[in-house]
Amino acid sequence: MIDNRTRRQSDSLRALFDTLATGGREPIVEIEDWRDHLAGNRRLNRSGVGRWFMTALRHEWMPLDIPTPLCAALTDDATSYLETRPGPWATVLGHILRVAGTAGWLASQRGIDEETVYLTALYHDLGKLDEWDTGVPHAELGARYAERDLTGEISARKLLTITEAIRVHPDRPPPSWLAARALHDADKLDKIGATGLIRRISKMEDIEEACLGADRTLYEAETFPRPCLAASTALLQPKLAFARTVERLIDEICP
Repeated sequence: MIDNRTRRQSDSLRALFDTLATGGREPIVEIEDWRDHLAGNRRLNRSGVGRWFMTALRHEWMPLDIPTPLCAALTDDATSYLETRPGPWATVLGHILRVAGTAGWLASQRGIDEETVYLTALYHDLGKLDEWDTGVPHAELGARYAERDLTGEISARKLLTITEAIRVHPDRPPPSWLAARALHDADKLDKIGATGLIRRISKMEDIEEACLGADRTLYEAETFPRPCLAASTALLQPKLAFARTVERLIDEICP
């Protein structure tokens, strides 16, 4: 028997999912964009679910520190490029920038070169939308784009580190590949918790699709691999706690 309080919470979660499902084509990328977008839903404001979600999001969302002018220029180029692509470009861009922020924090904890990690994160999913058209895996496309843009801008050794990390990022990198391991953990962490809901649901169009995205986020939390870097554990635990809260409510709206 579901009590009234749980039912109200589930109804509020439905409203949250509806609000997050933007189709991924609206310019909602930064955390402030999501704050303003959620604030426009009066139902979320009355229930407190919008504030709860934003609190979790702020706790998870690592600040983006762009380490060099080269990184800043290439970030602008990547943003302009994705805006021209058909499909959920804002979802992809938001994911890339969040991963760059998280990977940068992990790099700072381990003394890994932050420009290397930032550029690795910037290009790791830049070919995501192109994969659908070309059939070439997005990791390979990202490595090719990095080679195209970075040749002559950075050392050949650093470029090789970046392209190898991009190519391997869907899988667990070798222990000595520290930049790749920072990217791997940051990418996996963005799939769960409040950022995971944004990543999956924001590219959806309605509540039914949103439920599929939420289910995938919960599955990612249940099957999350052992982090490559010890520092990642501190970011993982609150995300797992968030997933447990959502899991208790989701059955009422996603049968």
